[in-house]
Amino acid sequence: MKKRFLNQASKLFVSTIFVASVVLPSLSLNVNAALKRTETHELNSNITYTYKDVNIDGQFDTLIIEGDGPIPSFRTSGDDAAPWRTERHNIVDIIIEDGVKSIGDNAFYQFDYLKAVEIPDSVKYIGEGAFFKCARLEEITIPYGVDVIESSTFSGCYELESIEIPENIVEIESSAFTYCIKLKRVEFEGDDLELIGAAAFAGCAMEEIEIPEGVENIKENAFNGCSKLKEVTIPKSVKKIGVKAFENCPDIEEVNFDCRTSLEFDEEWGFDEEFFILEHNFKNGVCTICSKKEKEESDDTEYVDWDEIIENTEFTFGTTTYNVKMPSKDTTVPYDVFDVLKNKNTLLNIKVDDTFSWTIKGKEIETPKNLNLGVKIADKTIPLSVMDKYTKDYNYKEIELSGKGEFGLKAELTIDVGTINNGNKVDLYYYDPDDENSLEFIATSKVESGKVTLPFTHASRYVIDIYSTEVKNDKDDDSFDFDDFAAGENIVVTEIIL
Repeated sequence: MKKRFLNQASKLFVSTIFVASVVLPSLSLNVNAALKRTETHELNSNITYTYKDVNIDGQFDTLIIEGDGPIPSFRTSGDDAAPWRTERHNIVDIIIEDGVKSIGDNAFYQFDYLKAVEIPDSVKYIGEGAFFKCARLEEITIPYGVDVIESSTFSGCYELESIEIPENIVEIESSAFTYCIKLKRVEFEGDDLELIGAAAFAGCAMEEIEIPEGVENIKENAFNGCSKLKEVTIPKSVKKIGVKAFENCPDIEEVNFDCRTSLEFDEEWGFDEEFFILEHNFKNGVCTICSKKEKEESDDTEYVDWDEIIENTEFTFGTTTYNVKMPSKDTTVPYDVFDVLKNKNTLLNIKVDDTFSWTIKGKEIETPKNLNLGVKIADKTIPLSVMDKYTKDYNYKEIELSGKGEFGLKAELTIDVGTINNGNKVDLYYYDPDDENSLEFIATSKVESGKVTLPFTHASRYVIDIYSTEVKNDKDDDSFDFDDFAAGENIVVTEIIL
């Protein structure tokens, strides 16, 4: 495996600091720690593990496991957790040497920065939750000796984009790849697969999926919430499709199945009929279920521009409402708009795009000024260690507001989080970059009609944590209910930079 650039840069950094410390002994870097390039421990009589290399903070970033026996199963926390769990915020690479027979349950549970894993063909079993919540895992190869992908093995691996299912895999158990939100390609190499478990690929990013010949049972929620899925192919071997197996997949354009299948169709056959008109066409032994998406509701809102607001000096006895569709290139609301609306019984609705919209009441405008209210999705910046303390998962996105500082008013931001989150609650936290170890709770709201509305008074960084009301606060609780998971492994966390 190609060594990461960061690791190489870290070695150069450590070497440079060491030379400098000889000349300048007053430097505060712990040179002794930096020089300690490897550290080997004995797990048991058959397995040893070694920490290798050092990152820029002088911490190990590679874990090597070797031996001629199994890596045992562990619990997710406490004294029974894996001994290398203490390094889970540092390890980037894991190398398992040839000879290791298996990987036990929860072996690498929630390794936040893990990007790549090397697993030899000697490994015949990978346990439940072995790579659960490895949020940055980008690549992994399942050995050919493995015949079952166990429950939650790769669930929550948000950066995983493709996976090859070896030909001798016979079962993919429940939640195996649940909410791998970037998983676009799933390649089945053979036809030994018989079962796709409940929520196995729920919330993934595939645009098409071809179920391999041999699969007999697609369990409930198997592909629920795959919002980008457009085409599904089902072979004649499939005898049962579980409830909601393809629900909340609004972009599906067609479903192809072999007409010789013994699959029974009924009202709970797995597809969301809200998005389908089922028309069975027959050609060359293949039936196609042609789906027609419902027409999107037309936007009948009457919009005005800024000048119309500024020039209007007459206000009715009731509330005067203005609806504005914000230009994509100039997202600044002029001072004159707020000056006209200040202290008036007015309501300003600003549609940024299909995801974001602002609502501002004239009587809550205190200090009129030019205010940039452009909003967009941005790169992740809040440290995972902070997220771990306050939220319930690591699946989060950041949203950036173009402006800076105090608004001079109170505004409500409405965010479209999808109807799949209806009934869920949302906590809003403020993140102070000057205090990088904490979040400050601001407000709680509820998702209705797929949207949530939250209050803002200034531009900074925020986190929204979307969760089911039934979710427990214990991060190490392994209980699972797909109806809570549909938004993203129980949680969708979105960071907002304002």
